[in-house]
Amino acid sequence: FSILHRTVSCLAMQIDLCTTWLLAAVLFVGALRNEEEQHMRLELSAAAADPTA
Repeated sequence: FSILHRTVSCLAMQIDLCTTWLLAAVLFVGALRNEEEQHMRLELSAAAADPTA
């Protein structure tokens, strides 16, 4: 029973780690995309404000 319990808790810890890493990756990618969108908006608004461009 104790061996099974240990295996289960070890698996749970690994799954926990994987989930944490996945969440971190998703948040990171989301932040990057958000920054890119803001950059594009800034460039667009700058181009719109400058009639010579």
